[in-house]
Amino acid sequence: APAPAPAPAPKSTSKIPELEKFADHVEPTEEERDALTEKWGHWHFWDGDADMRPKEDYLGKYKHKDIPGDDFPDESWQVDAVYVNHFLNDADELVARAMEAIYTEYGHGKPLPPEALTSRHHMFRWDMIDMATQDGPPENYGRRSKRDNGGWTTKRSNEGLVRRLLHAMMTQDTFTIVLGGHSAAAGAGNYFRHSYIMQVFRILKPIFDRLNVKLTVRNICNGGMGTLQHTLGASSILGDSIDLLLWDTGMTEGGDAHYIDLFFRQGLLSGDRVPVIWASGYQAFPILKLLHEEVDADVGEWGTGMSGINETLSAEQMKTLPYAIHGLKCPEEEGDFCKSVEQWYCECWFDRPDGIKPDVNQRPFCKGRAGWHPTWRHHQLTGRVIAFRILESLQSAINQWSSGTMSGQPLDDSYWHVEEYYDNIRNKLKALDESKGECYKIKESGNLPGRLCKTSMKGRTQATPRANSEQTSLTSIIKPAPNGYVPKNELKALYEGPDVHNPGFDIPKGEVDVLAIIQNRRRQLEATVNRQQTVPKAMNGAYNATTRALRVGLVDMKRRLDLISIKHNKTSKSLRVATTTTNNRRLDDKIVPGIGWELIGEKQGRCDGEYMSVCGRSADNVCVLDGHHDARGCILGDEYSGWLVMNLQALKEGLILMKLETWHVATDHPLTKGWNTVNNEAANDEERSLRVDYNMVELPETFFFDFAINGKITSLDKKSFVEKVRKLQRVVEVMTILDDENFTGGKEQNIEVAIRMRGCGHDCNIAISHIYWA
Repeated sequence: APAPAPAPAPKSTSKIPELEKFADHVEPTEEERDALTEKWGHWHFWDGDADMRPKEDYLGKYKHKDIPGDDFPDESWQVDAVYVNHFLNDADELVARAMEAIYTEYGHGKPLPPEALTSRHHMFRWDMIDMATQDGPPENYGRRSKRDNGGWTTKRSNEGLVRRLLHAMMTQDTFTIVLGGHSAAAGAGNYFRHSYIMQVFRILKPIFDRLNVKLTVRNICNGGMGTLQHTLGASSILGDSIDLLLWDTGMTEGGDAHYIDLFFRQGLLSGDRVPVIWASGYQAFPILKLLHEEVDADVGEWGTGMSGINETLSAEQMKTLPYAIHGLKCPEEEGDFCKSVEQWYCECWFDRPDGIKPDVNQRPFCKGRAGWHPTWRHHQLTGRVIAFRILESLQSAINQWSSGTMSGQPLDDSYWHVEEYYDNIRNKLKALDESKGECYKIKESGNLPGRLCKTSMKGRTQATPRANSEQTSLTSIIKPAPNGYVPKNELKALYEGPDVHNPGFDIPKGEVDVLAIIQNRRRQLEATVNRQQTVPKAMNGAYNATTRALRVGLVDMKRRLDLISIKHNKTSKSLRVATTTTNNRRLDDKIVPGIGWELIGEKQGRCDGEYMSVCGRSADNVCVLDGHHDARGCILGDEYSGWLVMNLQALKEGLILMKLETWHVATDHPLTKGWNTVNNEAANDEERSLRVDYNMVELPETFFFDFAINGKITSLDKKSFVEKVRKLQRVVEVMTILDDENFTGGKEQNIEVAIRMRGCGHDCNIAISHIYWA
C-alpha cells in the first residue's frame, strides 16, 4: 500500500525563501536535513535590502532586456557589490554541490584516487571539437557508436550557452528548454516525469529558483511520429522564448534530413530568442555543422554517460552498487542475473483513501514497454548527462561574472547582452543560399513551400503536448456558430489535488537523494502541487468526490441533444449553407460557422509538456497515473458539419498550411449520426430525395472540399483534393492553401479561414489537427 503522507513541519522563520515542492518527492526529516547540511552544506544567501530595490520594471523598455550597464538604477541589485559577491559565492557552491551529488549518486563521490577522478570526469565530459576540421561525426558519435561520455560541443557554442545563462541571471528572466522527439524521448513505458528531459527539470529547477530564474522545460514528444507536425508551427507550439532546443527523433525521421534541418531552422527563426540547438543521433551532424559554420549557430550532441556505469554481475555484488545503476549495464557474457533485474516501474493506479476510482479498468502497467524504449534508470542517467552540461556552463557563467566584476559592478554588457548575438545568427540564416543544407528539399514534388526554411511560422493545434496549451489550441481561434457553439473538450478531472504517494519516485534509505541535497530546505505549510492547485491544510488527505458526477457519456449526450434541438429554433434559418449545383444544391457564398464539428482525441487537463502540469486525469483513461501528454487531438467533421471558420492573427508572409487527417470513418464522428442535412436543419422532401447515401471507404466521386480565405471560396474536387494533400510522414498529411508573399503587401493582417466538405454525406470524415501561418 502507498505510504501515508508525512506530517507537516513547523513553520520556518528563515529569511531564505522556500522553494516549490515536488509533489512526488518525499521530503527529508529535520534530522536527515541536518545531516545533509553537515555533509553537503546548504544555501545561505538572501537579499537583506529587498525593500530598497526599485519596484518599477527598469529592464522592460530594452529589447531582450539588454539594459546598458550605465542605466541600472543605483538601488538595483545588479550594481550592489555586496549583494552580487555573496550571491555568486552561494551560487557557485550550490552548482558544485549539485555536480558532486550526481557523481556520488553513480558511485563516484569523493574522496577518490587520481585515476578514479579522471575516470569519473569522462562520464559527463563534453568534448570541445573543432568543427572546421570535422568531416563527420566526432569519434564515438558515428552510426552504432557507443556515445558513452557526456557529449560534444564547440568552444564557441559553449560560450553561447554561457552568455544565455548570464543573461537569464542578470535579468532574473526565464530560461526555457524544449525537446522535440518520438516515443522513446517521450518516456513511453515509464511515467512522464521519468522521461529524461523531465529529469533535467527535476535537477535544475531548485538551482534556477535560487538564482531567481524561472526554468521551463517542455517535453514536446509524440509516439510514432517525428517533429514535423509541430515544426511547421514552431513559434507557437514549441514556444516563443526558447533558450535550448533539443531534437531526438532518429528512429522516426532520421532519414528525413530535410525535416531535421527544417526543425532546427524554425527553432532559430522563431520567437524572441535564438536557442542553442542539440541533437541525439549521427543523422543530425551534417546539419549541425552547416548551421555552426555558416550561420554561427551554437550546437552540440549529448551522450549516454554509460562509461561511468559499473556492470551488475550478481545479487551479492549488486548490493554494493548504487541503486541508480542496478541492472543498468550488463556483461556481454554471463549476464543473465543482470538482465533479470526489473527495470520498469510504472503503475497506472493506486487506491485512494477517498475511494475515488476510474470508470474503466486500469492497465496492469504503463503502455510502451519495448526493447527500443529506455527504462527509467536510462532516462535518469540521460537527464543527468544533459543537466551536468548545463551545470558546468552555469559554473563558467558564475566564474565569468565574478572575474569580470573585479573592478566593480555591474557586469559589462559584452558578457551578457544578446540582441546583436541573436541578430547575427538570424540574418545569416535568412541569407543562406538554398543550395546549402537539406532544408530546401522540402520543395521537391511540391510538398512544401521553400519559404518555410527562412520564415518563422505560427500555429494552432488540438494535438498535445503543445506550449501554452489554452492559447495555442485550434478551439481558441474557431469562430462560434450563431448559437455560440464551438467544439470543446468535455472531459473532466476524476479528482483534484495531488495524487496519492507513488513509490515509483522514492529514493531507498541510505541512497543519495540529489534533489534533497540541492534543495536542502524547510518544508512549506502549503505545498504547491502544480501551477494551478494548492492543497489546503484542512484537507488532511480527504478529497471532494463530487467531480465524478459529470461523466463523459452524459455530458456528450447532453451536448448533442442541445445541438440537435437547434433545428426547432427560429434562428436556424440563418445557419443555412447550400451546396453546389454538382450535387443539385445551391452554392451560397455566405460562410456561417457550422454546429457539426467535433473535438476528438485530446486528453483532459493542461497538457503542455511541463513537469508540474496535470494531464490525462479523466475517468475514462486506462492509465491515469502515467501522466503522459502525448495525444492526437483534432477537430473532425463531415458534409453535415457545415463550415469550420478560424481567425488567424497577424498574417504577413502569405503562407497558410493545414495538417489534415483523412483516414477517419463515421464511427469516429458520432455527433452527426442520423443527420441528413448540413447542421441537421429541417429539409423539404425534394432536397432529401436528391441526397445520395455513399457508404464507401474511399471518398465518393462527388466529393468537394471547399476552403475560403477572407470569404473567397476555392473548391477542390476529389482528384484535386487528393493531389493537394501531401503525405509527408507517417500520419502527417499537409495541404498548402496559401503561398503568396504579396498577399498582404508586407503588412500584418487578421485573416479568416474556413473549410467544409460537400457531396459526401457521412462518407467523408476529415479532421484538421493543425493550422500554420506566417
